[in-house]
Amino acid sequence: MSKNTSESRQFAARSEEKAGGSEIRLDLGRDKQNLVGIWEKVRLVLWFITLAITQLWNDWLARRYRIWAMPTSDLVTRLFFLPVARATPRLVTKGPYEHLSIFDIDPRESTRYEESPHVFELPTKQIINCASNNYAGFSRLEGRAEALIEHTLTRLPFAPGPSALEDAVKAELRQYMGFDACEFMPSGFSSNLLAFRTMRASARAQARPCVFLCDRDCHNSLLTGAITNSKGHAATYKFGHNDITDLDLKLQAIKQQLPNAYVCVVVEGIYSLEGLSAPIPALLALKRVYNFCLFVDEAHSFLSMGHGGRGSFEHWQNLGYNCPLTDCDIMTCMFSKSAGCTGGMVLTRGGLASHLDQQGWEVYGRGSERLSTAVLVRLLDILRKPALISWRCAMIRNKGLYAARQLDKAGFRVLSFPGSPVICFSVGSLRQLAKFQRAVHQRGIAVAVAGVPATTLWATRVRMSIFATLTWADLQAALMILINTGVEHRIAGVKTIDPNAEKLPLDESSKDLEASYVSVDEDLMRLVDSLAPDHPQPTHVGSSKEVIHAACAAVRTYGIGPCSARWFYGSFDSYIALEQRLAQMYPSLIRQVGPCRAMVCGDADVTIGSSFASRCGISARRLSTHLVFVSRSGPSFVHESIQPLKMTKHRQLVYYDSAAEIPQLLEQHMAQHNRTTATIYLEAVNENGCPLDIIPLLQAISRTPSNRLTDVCLFLDDRNGLNKIGPRRLGYLEHLQSLHGPNVFKDHLGASAAKVDLVLAGSWCNSFGHQGGYVVGASTVVESLTWNSRAYFFSTPPMPLQTVMSNKALAILQREGGAEKNGLMNGYI
Repeated sequence: MSKNTSESRQFAARSEEKAGGSEIRLDLGRDKQNLVGIWEKVRLVLWFITLAITQLWNDWLARRYRIWAMPTSDLVTRLFFLPVARATPRLVTKGPYEHLSIFDIDPRESTRYEESPHVFELPTKQIINCASNNYAGFSRLEGRAEALIEHTLTRLPFAPGPSALEDAVKAELRQYMGFDACEFMPSGFSSNLLAFRTMRASARAQARPCVFLCDRDCHNSLLTGAITNSKGHAATYKFGHNDITDLDLKLQAIKQQLPNAYVCVVVEGIYSLEGLSAPIPALLALKRVYNFCLFVDEAHSFLSMGHGGRGSFEHWQNLGYNCPLTDCDIMTCMFSKSAGCTGGMVLTRGGLASHLDQQGWEVYGRGSERLSTAVLVRLLDILRKPALISWRCAMIRNKGLYAARQLDKAGFRVLSFPGSPVICFSVGSLRQLAKFQRAVHQRGIAVAVAGVPATTLWATRVRMSIFATLTWADLQAALMILINTGVEHRIAGVKTIDPNAEKLPLDESSKDLEASYVSVDEDLMRLVDSLAPDHPQPTHVGSSKEVIHAACAAVRTYGIGPCSARWFYGSFDSYIALEQRLAQMYPSLIRQVGPCRAMVCGDADVTIGSSFASRCGISARRLSTHLVFVSRSGPSFVHESIQPLKMTKHRQLVYYDSAAEIPQLLEQHMAQHNRTTATIYLEAVNENGCPLDIIPLLQAISRTPSNRLTDVCLFLDDRNGLNKIGPRRLGYLEHLQSLHGPNVFKDHLGASAAKVDLVLAGSWCNSFGHQGGYVVGASTVVESLTWNSRAYFFSTPPMPLQTVMSNKALAILQREGGAEKNGLMNGYI
């Protein structure tokens, strides 16, 4: 009983006695978030107006953005969301360790620093890291792990890893987590998509209709996976956040109306914007009644909760509840958080296991990326150090308890449960949040924040991550900064506290424990050596000696994984360096759309698919119809990415078999509407290496009257072009430039009145055998994509070391025009 009471912090009892002590009043409801008064709402509106005017003024001075020609969604993003999100930029120069090394960027340059060639000359400073998802601290390579990863990079291909190694990691993870089947995916986002495909396949095999019941506050990747797989005999519904009563009512209704339904209940082990766990004991009680399939996303709880890091089930077991992991039917875990790597896995048991195996093979058969060898080796390295995992999970819980207690004592409305690795509290409106974040950043602490659209305008949140390896003194210093800033900014209810009122525990060193596991690192080095003869390095520029040397240096600087999405944590300098190179690589693109920007993401399929979907999601101008053109033979991830979009009379989906049909189809649909805009997906180079002849389409666009076609976005998928075609093998646009000159688009579009945007996307996996994807386009378009595309906003970015490798490979191509031409083949390992 006492354990149940201590765990239910979200229903915390607050007692208040009158002076006489005879009456006790209890508030047994969940802590209410801070509410803002009418004057703060007025200040927020004025603040938004000021932001918009300032942004408009800066754009006018720059003489580079056609604000009046932007779609409404891009305009709102540029004038409101981006200025808020970039008010406190973090450009990180080293790994996501306990202290961040960042460039000290002038606030006046916060919206333009990515484009500045001098950004890497700025001074750096150190701040306490409470923003990363590196809860267990495994981003810092202990013992001889750093030497192990460097050895792996020099001896084995970067990606994909040897099948024997991948099978060994899967087997150990299955055994450690207690499941029957395991499949890897290159990102957490794609892991959740695979999980939903697996459940849908199971329902189909049983000839049963499928119903996904998702917690209202599920991560975007979960909701996307559910909606994408809800076509045909499937449907998606939401129940109230952690509301067992609402879930029970919906399960009753489904049982009555669709008794044969295959019902999948979807929850998270930790909700990362609250720090709350799903009520697993109550869910299991309902599961015994309704016999549904239980899917738990343990993204933030894997290797951070429970005595062995097995997540929320083990956490509830430690509290005395009967919550065996065998009662979970399907689980996803991400390696981009506590494991300090990238990618994720799907675990299943029973009848779902065969469906997961089948779906995994289908995904890989379509050319999806696989985990890198460095990640596979690091996962084995961590799994074979169980005592270190347990020690770090205990440190997370102890420090989480202390942090939540101190913040609660100071008057913050803490939303998280005691011992959570994620501690969230509200600070009021979006204006208050932005000022609060800027203030604590200046005082030397990095925290993540969440506002619209994740929260309401009036109930924004600060998110503090707890590191196992952060010293107690640093943790206390960070807490005092948060509390004192809260007092100065007049956050409702916050007051100062005595930092010395509670004696800090002594820092316990894990050095002896880490030293005892050096033999694990050495054993894995021998495993790598045994695999090397049968898996030599590929003979292409992506694995040249220069590239591998750069990768090893990057491991010493950054570790392996980035450990958080860029909007929450910040950007590594290696990302900006690669994006600047991409933005300047194609003169024909710059001459058509103006100044360019690029963005790199961690999963090529999700990058290309979500970026295309984002451009398709733009609302058409008034009295216009938005036509979305997609090839029938296009990749499945493109078709799946646009499934959640609602097609109406103002947005219509048009399929084509070959690009030569597009002008005629465009003419047919324009005849039915007064004015149209078009977003056209084009495979720049097909799987056989044949480049697209885009000239007829450009000429057709140029002949279209301005009163019929107003805006066109040509989305060029160059997955099969980079490192394959063009004089220096820089891809499709370089190939076009070599045939038609750098003004190829200007010349063939002529004086077309339609505004034609070009977006180029590609895959580092297809190009260099690395991981992740990229997008290049007009600055305004890419800036909008950083906010609107799921790949950038909701997914972990690529490994810093991988972006260093890809940047070096591009530099070699630009400098020497290809390995074969310049005799670089002798430089491979």
